[in-house]
Amino acid sequence: MSEGHREVIRSAQTRRINWRNLLRQFYGNVAWPSREATRKRPNRRTGVVHPGYRKTYFDRHLVAVDTSGSISPDMLAAFLDVINQLTEHVPIDLMQVDCEKQTDPAPFDRHRKEFTFLGRGGTDYGPVMKVVEERKYRSLLILTDGEAGKVEQPHADVVWVLPKGKNPPVDWGKRIHMDRYA
Repeated sequence: MSEGHREVIRSAQTRRINWRNLLRQFYGNVAWPSREATRKRPNRRTGVVHPGYRKTYFDRHLVAVDTSGSISPDMLAAFLDVINQLTEHVPIDLMQVDCEKQTDPAPFDRHRKEFTFLGRGGTDYGPVMKVVEERKYRSLLILTDGEAGKVEQPHADVVWVLPKGKNPPVDWGKRIHMDRYA
């Protein structure tokens, strides 16, 4: 068998899934939008005669970014790209964490010109899980390289976004591997 045929067979056996679509699907399933009438937005069908609608969300979602020293600046930039894309689908709270909580969860505004990451120490997910339990978040998205100790599972849907070839320190939660990093 020629090498070209072998390569075609190998490529047919590997499965490529767009990880951005998986995140979009996950947040589409957990976000429960509702409608609220508003005069500030015209109705699409009748114009300004009737009020328009805007989406309101009841659920709260937390995104925790691992800012430890093992995360490269390129990976932090990719994490910020993921966060910017998420805000198109659902409003999120953002929190930075390394070995301790660096920032409190705050609504993320994608219109900021500059964004600085704090920390750059070790990694511990304990403070994140504590915040999820205290504030009763519906879902948790952890952007990390997976280099940390085990933690207990919170009462929320958890998604681990990791570089390709890395795994989280626990067996629970959904895993999504970013193709951009090997």
